[in-house]
Amino acid sequence: MTIMQITSDDIIIRIRIRDKHNLIDPKDLTVAFDLLEQCLYESDVQDVIEATNKLQLSRVVSDAAELRLRRYRNRRVKFYEAHTGSIEIVGLVAAVSYFVLESTVGEALKDGFRESKLYPGLKELFKSIFSDKPYRIVEFLRTKFVSNKLKGDVRIRPKTNNSPTEISVDLLTKEDKDSEQVRTIGEITDRR
Repeated sequence: MTIMQITSDDIIIRIRIRDKHNLIDPKDLTVAFDLLEQCLYESDVQDVIEATNKLQLSRVVSDAAELRLRRYRNRRVKFYEAHTGSIEIVGLVAAVSYFVLESTVGEALKDGFRESKLYPGLKELFKSIFSDKPYRIVEFLRTKFVSNKLKGDVRIRPKTNNSPTEISVDLLTKEDKDSEQVRTIGEITDRR
C-alpha cells in the first residue's frame, strides 16, 4: 500500500454530514457524494477548456479530453480519513483533468510528446489552473447547495507555504419524517 504524501499544492475536501439526532441515512451520504462529484466534474471541464484554449489545441483534442473526463466518475477525490460524531470524511482532489488532457494530447502527438515543448508547458499551465481550482469548486458547491435547497455551509481555507488549501463542506441533513419513524432492530427488540 502506498502512503499518500500531502503537499501544499493539494486540495483537501472535508465533508461533514450532520443530523440533529446524529443518525445519518445512506441517502444523505449519496446526496453529499453526488453533489461533490458534480462540482468536481464541472471544475475538471473548466480546467480542460482553459488549458486547450491557452495552448491553442484543436477542438478535436478538447472534445476528446472532455469526453474522457466522464470515465472518471466517482474517482475525482481520494478519501483518506474519517471521523465519528457526525460523519466526517476527508480526501484529496485527484488531478483528473491534467491526467486526461496529458494522455489525450500524448496520444495525438504519439512518441514525441514527452520531448516536445508542449509537455513541460502543460504542467506549468496546470499549476496556474489548479491555483484557481479550489475557488471554482467552492463556487460550484455553493450554487448546488442553493439549487438543491440544502442546509449547510461551504468554506475555504487558502493554502499557505506549509499547508494545502482546504475546502470544508458542512451539510445538515433534511428532515425525513419517514426515516425518523423507522427504528433500528435493537430499538424494537430491546425489552428494558
